[in-house]
Amino acid sequence: MTADWPNWGEDVITKLYTATDTGFDSAFDAFVASSATDGDISVNHTPTSREDLKTAIGQDIDPTSTVTFSDAVTVPQASISSPFYTNGADFLRGYVL
Repeated sequence: MTADWPNWGEDVITKLYTATDTGFDSAFDAFVASSATDGDISVNHTPTSREDLKTAIGQDIDPTSTVTFSDAVTVPQASISSPFYTNGADFLRGYVL
């Protein structure tokens, strides 16, 4: 996946937190892969289930809110091939820091 991070992250997170009740499910699915298992998701270094994360974020959505990103930076993509390498977009789809 080639994504322009931080633009991808900003767009997905903004859609997630400003979604309407009817748009929240699709916004969440764009943020966290549907294939994510309980061991794949961690919030503040604490494992959580996809459904628990969805419930927690769902309590904070507000279609009238404004989401602001301060000091977002782009990290250059690695030039090596490694089974352990992941780009920022793939990382964010599975983990919320």
